[in-house]
Formats: sequence, C-alpha cells, structure tokens
Amino acid sequence: MRGLAAVGAGLAALFALAFGFEAAIGALIPTSMDAQGRVSSPAVLGLLLAAGVVSGAIAGWLTARLAVSRHMGHALFLASIAVAVVMFISILNWDRAPGAYHLASWVLLPLACVAGASVRVQALRAQFGVAFDDDPWTVTDGA
Repeated sequence: MRGLAAVGAGLAALFALAFGFEAAIGALIPTSMDAQGRVSSPAVLGLLLAAGVVSGAIAGWLTARLAVSRHMGHALFLASIAVAVVMFISILNWDRAPGAYHLASWVLLPLACVAGASVRVQALRAQFGVAFDDDPWTVTDGA
C-alpha cells in the first residue's frame, strides 16, 4: 500500500510542479503564449522542456524516497503512468506546440523520473552499502 502512496505522491508532485512552472513561465514571459495558448518560441519551448525534466526528476526522487523497496521499479511505474497522461494531454493540445516538443517530452519525462530515483538509490547505497542486495532494482532503506 505504501508503494501506491509513493507513486501517487510522485504523480501529484510531478503535475503540481509542471503546471506551476508553466504558470510561472506564462507570468514572467507574458508574450510566451498567444491568445489560444500556442507556444512558438524555441526558447520558451526549451524552458518548458527543462521545467518538465526538473519536475520529473523531483517526482522520481520523491517516489523512490517514499517507497520501502524496489525504488527504481516504483519510479518506472510512475514514469509509465506519467507518460500515458502526458501523451493524452499532448494529443488533446497537439496544435499548441510543435510536434517535436511533444515527442521530446514523451522521451525526456521517463528519463528524468528514473534519474531522480537513481539519485535516491545511490544515496541509499552510500549510506547502507550494497549489503541489502546487489540488484539496484531492489535496494531497501532498512525501514
């Protein structure tokens, strides 16, 4: 049950951060989006991708932090759910950004989630060693 809560918290953090970053970018750069919500500036698209990567890494780290075991597995589950949701949202809003932006976000989001979880797993290995298990997918935090 704690694993589902970890993934749920990761998803909540991911989307809260992503929407927060998007709102902040829209407020700081008012010309970044036109009246229909379309973004055409490569710099703004790059900023939005970077914000998505940061959000994904934080969400992956949080999920791995809250999971009792199989930290990377939980992060991969988070990434798969997040990519499915982002694909659905992207398809609904396909005309608001170039197709390459949507495709890049589909590729970068799972990588960011796994990278964030990897930071947590490496911290556990440094703290406890690899005495629990040599398999990086099942490192536990001793709780």
